[in-house]
Amino acid sequence: MPSLADKQTNKDNNLLLRELFYGAPKTRKTWLAGTAAEAGFNVILLDADHGYHILTKQISPEAAKRISVIECRDSLIQPVASQFIARFLKQGRVWFDESQRKVITSKTNINENTIELSLEKHLNSNTVLILDSYTAIVNSLKFAYAKERRIDLTDLSEDDSADMNLKRNGYAVSGGLASFILERITKLPCHVIVIGHATQYEKYTKDQKKLEWSRRVIKSTSNPHSLTIGDKFSDILYFFNASASVTKIETRAEKDAEGGARIIPPNSYQWADLTWDKICALANIPLPPKDLPYLDLTPAVSTTTEVTKPSTIKAAPQKAKLTGLLNKK
Repeated sequence: MPSLADKQTNKDNNLLLRELFYGAPKTRKTWLAGTAAEAGFNVILLDADHGYHILTKQISPEAAKRISVIECRDSLIQPVASQFIARFLKQGRVWFDESQRKVITSKTNINENTIELSLEKHLNSNTVLILDSYTAIVNSLKFAYAKERRIDLTDLSEDDSADMNLKRNGYAVSGGLASFILERITKLPCHVIVIGHATQYEKYTKDQKKLEWSRRVIKSTSNPHSLTIGDKFSDILYFFNASASVTKIETRAEKDAEGGARIIPPNSYQWADLTWDKICALANIPLPPKDLPYLDLTPAVSTTTEVTKPSTIKAAPQKAKLTGLLNKK
């Protein structure tokens, strides 16, 4: 049995980082996450924001070979991002047709454009999974809810109709799904970085005349739901531009803002002070071996091969009424 002293030094190398990067757009959050590849880790970028191009000019060609980009953003007619991540977190494996940006649910539909993301094959202590971004996943969940219930998202009328009640209920349903995703993604057997965006939560008196309090939070399905996010992560890093050319990162807990860190010492950092190799050093996490094999997302099965039962992830410890997004086989 390891002692606390062993845990302090990460003697068994079993510490997995759960990092939340959030802030305004264009504060180099994705770039910092991408430095995991420069540190020698294999990186899986779940690109729900179509933001991979941010890394194309910032990451060295050698490190870029370690970044597997899965373009799972929504289409105009399908909530692709939420379908992709829900299936993966439910079953431990997902097949994805990159050309059509479509989740494959049957082995008979696997083709030359299909990739496979597998819990058992691809996720370990030498892998960093980046979700970019949580904001896009939240929007996809709302899209999925509206699509399933045939709600017109362009109708902004305020009335007491059944349609309006469905819209209001959507906050609860999408919030339950968002909690499900956060609970499960932070239980994966690899390092996890979730990228989000900041917003201001303002609480007024019932007559809406007086501001009671204001807090900087992570954009979520609703402002109240945003207050449930922080405890899922080992560190919350807030990114902001101190000037046109200087990005800073805050890890200190603040009275009126979501923040704080358990592994990274609380402080205000320059961006370059918290590249992934330096975060690993702070956590006593060894870097991967130089000869670490690259990830191969080629499906392990063909249309003529029997499919083994996918791995499962322990269910989140909560009861939530979830939409059909998770009930699909």
